[in-house]
Amino acid sequence: MARTVCQHRLEAILTATSKVVKVRGAQASMAEIAREAGVSKQTLYNRFGSKEALVLALATRRPMAIAATLEAADSFADVEATLYAFARLLLQTCLASDDVAITRLAAVNVGAAPEMATAVYEAGPKKVVRALEVFMVAADAAGQLNCPDPGQAAEFFASMVVGMRQIDRLLGATLESLEPQFEHVAREAALRFVRAYGPA
Repeated sequence: MARTVCQHRLEAILTATSKVVKVRGAQASMAEIAREAGVSKQTLYNRFGSKEALVLALATRRPMAIAATLEAADSFADVEATLYAFARLLLQTCLASDDVAITRLAAVNVGAAPEMATAVYEAGPKKVVRALEVFMVAADAAGQLNCPDPGQAAEFFASMVVGMRQIDRLLGATLESLEPQFEHVAREAALRFVRAYGPA
């Protein structure tokens, strides 16, 4: 019961952080986040220590869900379908408002807080590409793909999926203007990747 209460509180704090950061960006304060979450500022500092650590906790939440699409027991049964599901979720996640807000916040603060930018990168994009690389290694070993350089193949696929759309979002394009592309982009990326890296 205590764990459930703590988990609910954590989710409330992370949701509040996302909401405040989306509106306030780099100006978001711990006081504003605490007020939105309905907790004291001291509670935030006791749990996270700093705003940077709180933002990092938010940044790590979604990459885990993306990586999970590659870990299903039947993920090798249809590699193209697995990559499509991964690509669809990757687009929905990295172009979502809270992820864009976190990326902007890290970029704006890279001079003053380079460790936060590095942490956000490692907890988000790097972790996702690493999970994809692990999948590529296993798919290659299972004879489902032919990836001499799984790390490079993972980077190629992630870049093919996200492409210029992430830059568009960071520079102001709305999610609604880009969402109609998601289905086609995810399917085309998975199809073309499997054609390029299919077993010889």
